[in-house]
Amino acid sequence: MGDFLRKAITSLLFFSWLALLFIEAWVWGHVQDLFVPDHQVTQMIAGLFQDTLWIAPALALPAYLYFHLRRWTGRTGCRLLLAIALLTLTGWAALDLLNYFRVLFILLTIYFAVICLQLRKNPRVRANVLFFSLTLAGLVLHYRQQLLPRLGGNQADTVSVLDYNIRINHRLEERQRVLDLIDRLQPDLVFIQEISGQDRLLFNRHFSASYPHQIWADARENYNGGAILSKFRFLSRQNIDIGTEYSKGHFNLNQAVIEIKGKKIHLLNCHLFPSGHAFIELIAGQRSLASFIHDTRITYQRRNREGERLAERLHRIQGRVILAGDFNDTPGSRVYELFDSTLKNGFREAGWGVGATYGHYSLVRSLSPLLARFAIDFLRIDHVFVSPEIHVTSAEVLPLSVSDHRAQFYRLRIE
Repeated sequence: MGDFLRKAITSLLFFSWLALLFIEAWVWGHVQDLFVPDHQVTQMIAGLFQDTLWIAPALALPAYLYFHLRRWTGRTGCRLLLAIALLTLTGWAALDLLNYFRVLFILLTIYFAVICLQLRKNPRVRANVLFFSLTLAGLVLHYRQQLLPRLGGNQADTVSVLDYNIRINHRLEERQRVLDLIDRLQPDLVFIQEISGQDRLLFNRHFSASYPHQIWADARENYNGGAILSKFRFLSRQNIDIGTEYSKGHFNLNQAVIEIKGKKIHLLNCHLFPSGHAFIELIAGQRSLASFIHDTRITYQRRNREGERLAERLHRIQGRVILAGDFNDTPGSRVYELFDSTLKNGFREAGWGVGATYGHYSLVRSLSPLLARFAIDFLRIDHVFVSPEIHVTSAEVLPLSVSDHRAQFYRLRIE
């Protein structure tokens, strides 16, 4: 019976890692584009998997480390201590996944070092271990430098940028925490999405001295509007309504030009149409599957078209660009690729961690208290893109939780 159970578990692990490896290739390797290159539901599902595929192999990693390391610990007491340590690590990982990701590089280094040593002694390897190792290799190839801590470097002579979807119609005390964040960080440029009429008055009054140069969306724009606050004088500024044939609605693009070190920098602030809210409602039982699919199709078409219109405007700009905002789409998506093909993604360049900016705030309000303990931000949909001539020296997602999004803070060197 024991031998049968062992074989059953081994087979289950083999097929599980084989399936996950296929999904990694489908999502991270863009294999989906070969079969259904522009299908809204599969693109939506791929986006949801984008920054969650790493979780299963990462949580299994301590167990596989125990499996390999126990052979080198002859004494029962040592094996017990090793088991307790790795079990404790797994428990912490389950409760704090995003911080666990930031130490994965240590575990991955140990794991692949052990595998290499074992292969030198015996080139034969179990099938489930092989495919598990391949899923880890896929994780490393996808995240690359995001797995590694940043050494910081010289932050002198940099331009600091804060990007934040502050969520419309929040209470005054929560807005005060946003003001306090800006006061503490003192960024040179602030990109804000989802504003209200009260925000315009509040921010103007609070930052009239520290940010004398401001551009706000047209007065009628709230959810689809935003603002740019700058310590640098605007050479020009304008609001541009970008609409599509898929909806009567549109979003209000903030566009301004500043000058740093004699070089003109074009600033663009956007908020593309969302679809993640429908998924949250689906898993919370507040929306049917048919309604979710219908909503996804409409929002997908509108957001893609908005992205195309924005990219067309971007391609006409001569000079350096900082493009920030809530894109409501993840890395690897069609919208993301419109900008990643010509610009650099700031977090991809200099961030440490998953970089997810959305999910937790909404999930904890939709799940039971028990499940809410495991809720995390799982979508990286807020982005800062910069021209190749602009060097990103640091990028981080901030922990402030007064909005359904997380703020991002960057330091850029203009070259």
